[in-house]
Amino acid sequence: MPELNELLSVDFWHEHLLAVSYVGAGVLLFIVFVIAGFPYDRALTGTLAPMGLQLSYSDQHLRFPIGSVLENVTLLDMHQPGGEPVFQSDRVALVPGLGMLIGRPGIHVDADAYDGQARVTLQQSGNLSTIGFDLKDVDLSRYPLPTRYGVNVRGIVTAQGNLRVDDVTKISQDGAMTLLIRELAVGMGPALPRISFSHLDAELTIRNGVVTVNRLEGNGPDAALSVHGTVHLGPSAQLTTVDLSARITPTAIGRARLGFLLGFLPHPPDSRPYVIHGSLAAPALS
Repeated sequence: MPELNELLSVDFWHEHLLAVSYVGAGVLLFIVFVIAGFPYDRALTGTLAPMGLQLSYSDQHLRFPIGSVLENVTLLDMHQPGGEPVFQSDRVALVPGLGMLIGRPGIHVDADAYDGQARVTLQQSGNLSTIGFDLKDVDLSRYPLPTRYGVNVRGIVTAQGNLRVDDVTKISQDGAMTLLIRELAVGMGPALPRISFSHLDAELTIRNGVVTVNRLEGNGPDAALSVHGTVHLGPSAQLTTVDLSARITPTAIGRARLGFLLGFLPHPPDSRPYVIHGSLAAPALS
């Protein structure tokens, strides 16, 4: 067996160049066959299933130089059959994570998302699913919000963050997120005026299933908004509780446009905060 010094010598590699070439070609072919035969769709389905999400698509083909592409993708909440899709995309590219080589299921996802882009990394470890995401220029007006809420939203979203979700409770345990929405407009029905902000940005952290709103601020043209507080996550909106404090300072334009809506607040907008508390499904405002 050659000594280490001999293996490192130029003469050794010259003498064994052909054998080394065969080994290198064999390793390369092995990697190519593994990549080409990798079950990308099943890997993504297996990663999403513990989160209660069901994947469907119309077609699949290889992506050069590595990965696969799914066409006409839809994600559904398995706990709400017949409900609106959680996510839809014409094209989703998949690349296996390096953790697959050591038995840690994971996959990188790059998707067209409502006129924007979504990049997501999904990994599993024990009963926890780790989600890293990066959204860019996603158009909220294209997203199908459930009609039962009677809310329509417009705006362009950019967001980054990471979450660890318990596969048993489906509750986010830990994580952080930054969010920026440009030209945000929220409407509560056809007869009511929209509330508009030039931009709204937020920083959130999650620890042990509690979301802390470190900063949530919006500005113009209708009002300045500032929100902070906590959200205790539950398995449903009814069992999720909020404890938030909000300050609203309408602009002159906002007072003229939204005077009817402002009249429904517990007190006129001033230095006093509004307190939002109770179940997320039906919070109380004081």
